[in-house]
This record gives sequence, C-alpha cells and structure tokens, in this order.
Amino acid sequence: NVKQACKNAESSWLMRKMGENLSHHLRSVVVKNKDVVFKQDTDRALDYNMIKQCNTIREFDTAYTIKIFNYSNVYHYYEDATLSNKLHLINVPCLCLSAADDPFLYFRDIPVNEADKHENLAILVTSGGGHVGYLDTFWPFTNNNFMLKLIQQYFDAIMVDKNYEKFVNL
Repeated sequence: NVKQACKNAESSWLMRKMGENLSHHLRSVVVKNKDVVFKQDTDRALDYNMIKQCNTIREFDTAYTIKIFNYSNVYHYYEDATLSNKLHLINVPCLCLSAADDPFLYFRDIPVNEADKHENLAILVTSGGGHVGYLDTFWPFTNNNFMLKLIQQYFDAIMVDKNYEKFVNL
C-alpha cells in the first residue's frame, strides 16, 4: 500500500528524517541527470526548482514522478502503484517478501490475510530485513544475501515434479 507507506514515512520525527534522506537521494538523481530529464522537446511540466526543494517522498512524487508518468495527482499514482488491492489478479505463482521491521510499510499494512485467499500467492514476512535489506553481511555489494537464496529455493520448488506446468498456458 504505497499511500500508507508514504503516510508512515511522515508519521514521526525519525520517519520524516528518513524520508528527507530518501528524498535527498531522489533529488540528487534528477539534479545529476538534469540535462537528460529537462530536454527542450518534452511536454512534461517539470519545475527544476520545485524538485530541488522537495523534502518528502510525497513532495518528490508530486513534483516529478506523477509528471513523468502522466498522473493527474499523487494519490492516483499511489493507487495504481499499490498492489494490495490487486492480489486477486495474480494467476501465476508469486512469492512476496516483506520484513516486519520495514520502516515504511508496517507489518499491519502487509495484506497477509488477503493473500491467504489466493493459492498462487505467498507472502513471507521475516522479522528483519528492513525496507530493501536482507543483507547477510555489512558489505552491501555481495551476491550472498537472504533474498537471493530465498528466490533460488522458491524457483527450485516450482520446478519439482513439474509444478510449473499448470501455469504455462494461462
């Protein structure tokens, strides 16, 4: 639920600081690539100064993301980006990985009860892992992390006894 995650990111002083840090990194990507982002032939109404002043993820999404993807407002974008209300559309095996300690999407916001209603969907919630973590070591540039191991095990399980065959001709 992207709308809820954004709301959570603005819910306390610490979360606002984390959101400001993320917003800073998002802005820096735009600033670093401004020659590409602000081409003269674009019809997008991007305002460079407004983007540079964004302090929250919601402000960045309002100033940049919705304009790049042609959304009328940030809430329409968040609704489309949210998957929790689209779980019933998943027709192939899908493993979702989430962490209970995710600072943006709290455990209560993970649709585990809804996922239980769908045989092709599994949501694995680990106690740790953060927002995009699952590192086995402090060094982030290794290919040895929990998420990669889990993905390998998941695909191995799908291949056992040709379990994948019922999904080939959907």
